[in-house]
Amino acid sequence: MPTHEVARALALREAHTIYSDYLEEQGVTYVPLAGAVDAAEAVLAGEVDAVLVDHGYAVAKLAEHEGRLEAVGPRLRLDRGLG
Repeated sequence: MPTHEVARALALREAHTIYSDYLEEQGVTYVPLAGAVDAAEAVLAGEVDAVLVDHGYAVAKLAEHEGRLEAVGPRLRLDRGLG
């Protein structure tokens, strides 16, 4: 069982992706963000509690925001990528 509470609003950078398919299979409700909206900025602005993003994007944003963001939960292999 995860040690973190379920986020009240989970966001994805885009709908109709492998990430959205995974969340739908798990029965998780999510808020799709428009492609131009930065997922990290949506979290920092309080628009959403969490995002499910590509591992490479997450690593870059964690470094860019120097401690203001935190990776939680396990890494997930979706198709051929790592989220």
